[in-house]
Amino acid sequence: MTLTDGWLVLPDLPGLGSLACSGVLAGAEVVAYPSGRPWLVGRWSPGELTVACAGSNRVAVVGFCPVTAAPLGELTAAVRRVQDLDAVVRGLPGSVHVVASVDGVLRVQGSATGLRRVFHTRVDG
Repeated sequence: MTLTDGWLVLPDLPGLGSLACSGVLAGAEVVAYPSGRPWLVGRWSPGELTVACAGSNRVAVVGFCPVTAAPLGELTAAVRRVQDLDAVVRGLPGSVHVVASVDGVLRVQGSATGLRRVFHTRVDG
């Protein structure tokens, strides 16, 4: 089985890096945590993924939004706790998913309209 469409968000846990070696993620683009383990894995159209980093914090905007990495980086630098992301999200035009890792807390959200849904699962606990 391989990831042929869509994308995944993974927690920063030991052992998940072995997914990349298992062939499941063959050919997929990987955006890593500072630890080097995979954070975002998938296939995106050009311009559909924007990622910003500030220290150990990461924010990604997936979808159709005119924000570029520099302004998103400025917004990310102001984030001190996961709740601060609310202000970032309010300022983003377009239709997007927002994925963030703030001091080890992972947040994934879609749109309030339900057009950008988020699904989750647990594997091996």
